[in-house]
Amino acid sequence: MHKILVVEDDKLINANIVELLQMNDYDARGACNGKAGIRLLQEFQPDIVLCDQMMDEIDGMGVLQFVRSQPQTSSIPFIFLTAMADRDAIREGMSAGADDYVVKPFNASELLETINVWLDYRRSLRIPS
Repeated sequence: MHKILVVEDDKLINANIVELLQMNDYDARGACNGKAGIRLLQEFQPDIVLCDQMMDEIDGMGVLQFVRSQPQTSSIPFIFLTAMADRDAIREGMSAGADDYVVKPFNASELLETINVWLDYRRSLRIPS
């Protein structure tokens, strides 16, 4: 079973995403901010990180920088969930190492398709999950 970490400070959105993923046979866990997300990342060792960009304490860019700086997590696909859909914000995130963006509001099929694309990509590279 693939493991997915959801880092989202909106409790309702976080709970809805985690529930959606669990209903689709993923082992999903949620963190309510970047600091909690980094802590859970180290314990949980997910196959994919879904992360809000704008959060208190440690924002999404801070979480991304941590993920990319650690040898054991540096190859994990990192997908921003964000309402910041302007070109400059997306370019900044991609330049910092984000793999993809899902723009809020999004629907379930869009999110699941994005996750499946990245899991297939990892499988094609033979990166263990």
